[in-house]
Amino acid sequence: MLKFKFQINKYYLLCHALAWGRKERSLPFKEWVNLQDRLYKKSEEAYILITGGPQWITPGEEIFAKSNNLKDLEKTCKSAQNLLKEAECSKEFKRLLRETQKYLKYIEEQWKNKRIKALGLLSEITGLKIPEKEIKVSITHPKLYNGINFPEEKIIGWGHPEEWKNYSVVYLCHELLHILTYKKFKSSELMHALIELATDNELRIRLNKKGKYFEVPTHKSLLKLEKYILPLWKKSLKEGKEKNIFELEKKLLKNKKIQGLLKYDIQIQFKVK
Repeated sequence: MLKFKFQINKYYLLCHALAWGRKERSLPFKEWVNLQDRLYKKSEEAYILITGGPQWITPGEEIFAKSNNLKDLEKTCKSAQNLLKEAECSKEFKRLLRETQKYLKYIEEQWKNKRIKALGLLSEITGLKIPEKEIKVSITHPKLYNGINFPEEKIIGWGHPEEWKNYSVVYLCHELLHILTYKKFKSSELMHALIELATDNELRIRLNKKGKYFEVPTHKSLLKLEKYILPLWKKSLKEGKEKNIFELEKKLLKNKKIQGLLKYDIQIQFKVK
């Protein structure tokens, strides 16, 4: 059976918390901002290299707007290393790490209790055989709304408030599906919509034995597409004419209305055989 290996990568944890713990609503704890302020004042360029900086400026722009010397990038990288070393020894990071370690135990136990049921339902819903492989799950602080996948490395980044029953189980399955469908889909946008229908909705309802579609937030950019697909999706679940989620995707891509709803996959040639 597929195995999740839950772990804490301290530098990933630190960088994620520095980058995302900016707003008061998403701080891991109110004192975290003290560490952010100290590091930023020490080296603005290095801090932005670590965190990505504001949306309107890239780390490279920040460095080279003030310099025309390529060696200054090397200096900034060294400064960034020093900032991370300093942050690693701080009382704020030690607290962040303790709280994340506690959260890891909670997530690990929740997954242990639900994994057989969840993976069985996931296979039933998608028609996919769940492979026997190990997926690493890098846990971050639960207040910082993290859910991401690195499919080539078979790694999931996860840390999120438990907003409803089995929340983490459902969304770990969501990220898992991204890894299992990586490079096999025809349309990343359509496949993402199908993944949300399969996990955020159908799996949630079956696991919790209650609920309805779209009663939890979804990607706004996919909502119109998902609502159009929904009757076709439910028909496929009921009749089982499509062997798996890839066959359903292929069938849906022949639909002219769906082609028009795809906003980003403009590179796709809609000549699905």
